[in-house]
Amino acid sequence: MSKARNISDLLDANGDVKSGALDNVPASDDASALTTGTLPNARLASVPNSALANSAITINGSATSLGSSISVATTDASSLTSGTLPNARLASIPNSALANPSITINGNATALGGSATVGGDKLSRQVNLASGASVTDAKIINTNQSGEIEQYPTMNTVGTYSNDQNLTDYNYVYSRSSDNYRVRYVTSNVSNKSRITITGEVFNTDGSVTVGSSATLDTDSNGSTSSSGGIGQWKDNYWTASSQSGRSGDGDSTKGAVQMFTVNPSNGNISMLGTRYTMSDNHDRGSNTNPRYGGGMGISLAKGAPSIYFGEDQFRRNVQVRHFKNTTSGLTNQQNWSYNTYNPTYSGTNRYSQNGTGDTHKTTDISSSRRMTISSTGFTTYDFSGVGGTQTSLASYPFQSNEYYGEGNGIFLNNTHFIYFFRDIYAKRRAQTYSFSNTSFTKIDDFEYDDLSAGAVFGSISDIRPKSTTEIALKTNVGLSAIELDSSYNILGMKTPLAVSGLTGDMPYVSGNIFLSYNTAPDSTKLVAPYTINAYRDDFPFIYGGVSQETSSSGTAEIAYGGIADGFTGLTVGQKYYVDANLNGNITTATTSGIVVGTAISPTEILLGDVR
Repeated sequence: MSKARNISDLLDANGDVKSGALDNVPASDDASALTTGTLPNARLASVPNSALANSAITINGSATSLGSSISVATTDASSLTSGTLPNARLASIPNSALANPSITINGNATALGGSATVGGDKLSRQVNLASGASVTDAKIINTNQSGEIEQYPTMNTVGTYSNDQNLTDYNYVYSRSSDNYRVRYVTSNVSNKSRITITGEVFNTDGSVTVGSSATLDTDSNGSTSSSGGIGQWKDNYWTASSQSGRSGDGDSTKGAVQMFTVNPSNGNISMLGTRYTMSDNHDRGSNTNPRYGGGMGISLAKGAPSIYFGEDQFRRNVQVRHFKNTTSGLTNQQNWSYNTYNPTYSGTNRYSQNGTGDTHKTTDISSSRRMTISSTGFTTYDFSGVGGTQTSLASYPFQSNEYYGEGNGIFLNNTHFIYFFRDIYAKRRAQTYSFSNTSFTKIDDFEYDDLSAGAVFGSISDIRPKSTTEIALKTNVGLSAIELDSSYNILGMKTPLAVSGLTGDMPYVSGNIFLSYNTAPDSTKLVAPYTINAYRDDFPFIYGGVSQETSSSGTAEIAYGGIADGFTGLTVGQKYYVDANLNGNITTATTSGIVVGTAISPTEILLGDVR
């Protein structure tokens, strides 16, 4: 075959190579070689979004890529910028979500959903309950400064008073240590001697006592016609007893005896301690003397430490004085004085050279020879290291000397701290705590608890009895109270007094939070009852807020504040009712609280307010 024939077989009439002649040319996979036509769908598979010019759509302002999903029916309110919701889409919208959640009726706001009585015979409104508060139908309520229903205050209680016959029959001194007992004593003439019989009594929580064993202290025989004696507490369970006899007429004489004793606080048993010291004074007055002080012997128990003096004639002669010091093993005779000529040292009241140191709870040892004493207006430090142990005043500080008015009363809490109560010149009652060391002192806290210009609440403090250095019971001229300190002796607060009239005597501590309260019946019978302290300071102050008309423990409750409150039972028509002084929600006919609830107009209804 000629070349011309071959070439004609390869080319078409236009001079292009015939496709059939390209049997040995490989197929092309370069997409750029495609310049015309379209690819069939079968040639397109898994084309990625990145190969698309528009790979997403925008819905409610948010781009959504092809292949992903979105919920158009959203509950996000922020996506709603126009239009209105149908009522069917609104349900249980709380009052707190409203700009105006209440309406005011006759000056009182009533929350939407609440109720109010307009007109009729009752003025009431819905009141919110504070956290932890609850109300009961027909009970008075306590409110707080936010106007909410508050919890009732924690109240202290006094038990039923019962007869304490021993108080009528004997003399007593109450322990001022933390131990729960008292010591009774009685004097008598036994075989021409003066005898003092001492017995310990341990308190029980109901006010009764467990009687311990007794002990006696006698003078020497004197042919006596009179007897006397006394006891005093030194510290802890250490005490001193004195006994004294007298014989009248020519050849007058006096005999005395002193000795320490201890008390077992668990059973009241008495044990005499150390040496029994005796003294005799034969002060024959006859017709040639005119005794200035009447002769005879006197025994002073200053903080339990005896100082004994003998009578002196008109020329101030024959003065005899003996001083003793307390120790845990008994009395120590420090010094004896005897003068047969004039000696101004023991003239007048100076013959009591150890007086002025006060009761145990108002005196404390600050060293082996020094004591500090609280008086009504301040404290004084005494030094007993001089000859014969005679006291010397080292320093005296009047409490708030520029503000003090009266009613001063204080007590040592321990050997480094004390608390003091007084009324200042601005008619305010105050409590102050102090620390001290030797003759120096530092005021820690000052707490105002009464403003007499606004009306006395607590009253003046007449007895102070610590359970500990932080929890202290108080007796006032209003009733029974308490005060609480923190561990640094800062005053946390006081308890509004439980009103009790006719209080007398001491208020001893028994155990736990129980103290004893003493009273006197109209027939002069001596009474005792346990005083239980459930709170040493106010937790929820009481503000009378009306009468609840429903029972509720959360949300709100209907409170009647005027008109007629109902739901009571057993009322006496015409009787005026008051808030129960126990502040427990009850009403009573007793006027103790002074807060009038109203007057009963039926057995179940009270007309609120002091209207009759």
